[in-house]
Amino acid sequence: MNTQRFQEIQNMIKIQNLSKQYENASGIIQVVLEGIDLNIEQGESIAIVGPSGSGKSSLLNILGTLDRATSGSVLLNEKDLGQLSEKEYPGIRNTEIGFVFQQHHLLPQLSLLENILLAVLPLKSAKRTDEAKKRAEKLMEAVGLTDKTDQLPGQCSVGECQRVAVVRALINQPKVVLADEPTGSLDEQSANDLVNLLAELNREQKSTLIMVTHSMELAKKMKKIYRLSNKKLEQL
Repeated sequence: MNTQRFQEIQNMIKIQNLSKQYENASGIIQVVLEGIDLNIEQGESIAIVGPSGSGKSSLLNILGTLDRATSGSVLLNEKDLGQLSEKEYPGIRNTEIGFVFQQHHLLPQLSLLENILLAVLPLKSAKRTDEAKKRAEKLMEAVGLTDKTDQLPGQCSVGECQRVAVVRALINQPKVVLADEPTGSLDEQSANDLVNLLAELNREQKSTLIMVTHSMELAKKMKKIYRLSNKKLEQL
């Protein structure tokens, strides 16, 4: 295998000349991302920092197939996301990408374990569901919540619910985990604990981790840090 081909395979995500713009109700065009280039290797952990409104979440949404770039390309595991149809996006999200948002979005009427296994339902496989349940129990042990699998979200702290959200993001063994301000609703100690957990699981699970955060202290727990400012991305 030649060196160039090997490098392409190692790059889990390859962003080339990516730009994103929006048109508001008055017809005014707002450019939020312009000429972004970035290669992210398999198993890498990176943080993206920057001021509010700088386009951090827009970039993460494009990587997670929740939005499309205006121009440029994003390759995920050699798949050009811009060339996929809207019908193909759910399959990518269910099998290759895990999401952790600022709010945990757990359903209050379901137990913690049931909330985690909701992510498996679209796969429509009894075998996969059984395997996922065993994996969920193992991950719940890893995040220190073995004794709470049957509890409802309302019976747990916000920090505990956010740890469950991390487990849910990992349940389908995604190649990439996207965390968008995952500590925004947590106190300082819980925020540190959660990011330490994400970093530890990144090392153990070998999935690529991309975290958007406003905290430089938390960003330093990732292997690389990038700043998004004035529509441009630069490594710190």
